[in-house]
Amino acid sequence: MIHFFLTFSKDAAESPFGRRLVEMGVQNKIIAGEVRHRFRHRLWMVFIGRPQTAWFAICAAVRSMVLESPAPRVVVVWTHIEALIVSLVRWLFRRPGVRIVLVGFILTRREGGLQNALRSFYFRRVFSVVDMAVVHSRVEAARYAALYNGRKTRFVFIPWGSHIDGLDALMQASSSDDTADVLCAGRSGRDYVTLYRALAGTPCRVKIVCDLAESMNGCEPADNIQVLDKCYGAAYFHELAGARCVVIPLGVADISAGQMVLLQAMQMGKAVVMTRTTTTVDYATDGHDALLVDAADAHALRAAVERVLADARLRAALGANAKKSFAEKFTVPGMVTSLVNEIRVMDPMAGVRQV
Repeated sequence: MIHFFLTFSKDAAESPFGRRLVEMGVQNKIIAGEVRHRFRHRLWMVFIGRPQTAWFAICAAVRSMVLESPAPRVVVVWTHIEALIVSLVRWLFRRPGVRIVLVGFILTRREGGLQNALRSFYFRRVFSVVDMAVVHSRVEAARYAALYNGRKTRFVFIPWGSHIDGLDALMQASSSDDTADVLCAGRSGRDYVTLYRALAGTPCRVKIVCDLAESMNGCEPADNIQVLDKCYGAAYFHELAGARCVVIPLGVADISAGQMVLLQAMQMGKAVVMTRTTTTVDYATDGHDALLVDAADAHALRAAVERVLADARLRAALGANAKKSFAEKFTVPGMVTSLVNEIRVMDPMAGVRQV
């Protein structure tokens, strides 16, 4: 039995994630909830988001290892907070055989030596109790394996998987709307300063979907650039579907950033211009399904955007190739399949139905 703690919806069992588990015949239990992750300021995440996550994890861990029968062989979580709470409940209720899998780990650096030292100590503790950690780029898998060498955790690379409900209807509804020439989206690891330097004052209409105020630091207002700070769910997908070009400017080089927006754009068949990093090359091939530009290069970014907007054939080719790449490599069912396969490398009997 594998238990999955999913916080994106109380109906997660009916999602593509849950349906793929059923298709694979995996003996599983999804313990689902809705935990808010959208906050305009980081302090709100510290004092609201993390306590909500911790409370969900406590309830889910007790249900998983104390109330549910049969007990799980593996518990899969998506935050380090959940991983530590599961390990504590595992110890309190004497369930030493339960293994913990942490999906989507990213180690971001902070300013100040003391803060980084404390984070290093904290994550060494995390990886003394986690059996496997899934990361979404090859370079991170290698870096974390070296950084936490000697700890319990095995680090594996599995590409991020994406899914958009009602995509066909959404694309038709947005095809004739007055949406942006260029859409940017995301809050973590973004370099919006370079974006403004590249596109401020140009004829193209730019929209940025970002609800974290700190991500916009250093950006001077421009008449042709609009920031949408309360654009979520269907409203966000509406903007994405109507955009002629999607731009993802990144300010981090060695941690996962931008993949979610990239894959959503690829699923919609959009032409994408993105910063080339050691993590984005796992998802896009320059000139085939995206145009990749060097970091902090405003001139190259502007030239790539102008090229995409001016050349309808290039735009169509990039979009078609992106859609094909997505379907072949980056769907949610594909991610679930890879995740279950890696879990079974760790424990061959995990999720196997007993006759």
